[in-house]
Amino acid sequence: MQSKADVADVVIVGASATGSLAARESAKRGAKTLLLEEDQLPGKFHKCSGLYSKRGIETLRVDYSDFLVNKIRGANIHAGKHCFTVEKKETIAVVLDRQKLDEELCQQAVDAGAALKLDERITKKTGAGAIASKNSEFNYKYLIGADGVASTVAYLCGFPSIGKGNIAMCYEAEFDNCDVENNALVDVFLSSFFPGFFGWIIPSGGRKARIGFGTTRHAAVKSAFVHFFSLPKVKQARGDEKLREFWHAIPLRTRRQTQKNNVMLVGDAAGQVKSTSGGGVVFGGQCAMLAGEIAARNCAGENLNYEKMWRAKFGSVLKTHRAVRKVFDASPSPLHKLAVIGLDKLFVGKIVEKFGDMDYIARTPC
Repeated sequence: MQSKADVADVVIVGASATGSLAARESAKRGAKTLLLEEDQLPGKFHKCSGLYSKRGIETLRVDYSDFLVNKIRGANIHAGKHCFTVEKKETIAVVLDRQKLDEELCQQAVDAGAALKLDERITKKTGAGAIASKNSEFNYKYLIGADGVASTVAYLCGFPSIGKGNIAMCYEAEFDNCDVENNALVDVFLSSFFPGFFGWIIPSGGRKARIGFGTTRHAAVKSAFVHFFSLPKVKQARGDEKLREFWHAIPLRTRRQTQKNNVMLVGDAAGQVKSTSGGGVVFGGQCAMLAGEIAARNCAGENLNYEKMWRAKFGSVLKTHRAVRKVFDASPSPLHKLAVIGLDKLFVGKIVEKFGDMDYIARTPC
């Protein structure tokens, strides 16, 4: 038997970074906000590489100094036997403890006035303004789905699917006692073994490194795994102690629709992810902040459209990432891929050194 329904202005499903950001922005504008999490703790439990552009993460207004594990200045780009390096003198990216980031953002939401309910896995929609878990029902004026690529909110509310072909299956393990030549540089591997994605080595402080790959060719993921860990650079870097490992699905394009009346999707649930790198915290987080603000303002009597506003602000940037990704995937070889989009030492190498940014290929108006 379900308990008496909880009533809120705004209900957010999913208490990792994006859900917490939506809850923070909603609550601080005075809306009665409820943040639901299916697990007994908020966060992704380290199921993330934790690499973010410095400029991007700072837009989320979070002090990450207590969970900063490494600073990155650039990357080594590997394509077959060829490699070139793009590097700046200053830090362009940071490697963070993702679980601590999630917990900090969740605490910010609670401090702003949001109520957090743990161990509440949503299983059904019981009305135009109500959802339910096994033991509880939640009534809302606005519902925000921040519950990942396999979003229950999206499914229950009938949103169009992202499509299997637009989802990368990714593997990562963090190792200790690694042999990484330069802790300030990420290694990126372009290969036909990783269609739709790439491989990576991310130094994560001390002698640790996060090593993994992703591919949209799900049927060939085992052969991609064998190929990746047989690469000389990966074999050299790989440490002798595995600290953790995980598989994770990442959307590489947005859903065709991310708002239905009073229901909004944010982050991976909306597919607000860079197609070139799979990074979603910065764009997804900013869209989540916008969704939380819009929900609160609409509860106060305004009539703002989330779909139009987030696409006007970030849609062109994400389309640029998709266009670059499409060129990569259509080209016959890694070397051709580099040439087609100008990724050569003399051209983009110098541009990235001067203007490089890991989240913004195109810039949006301030």
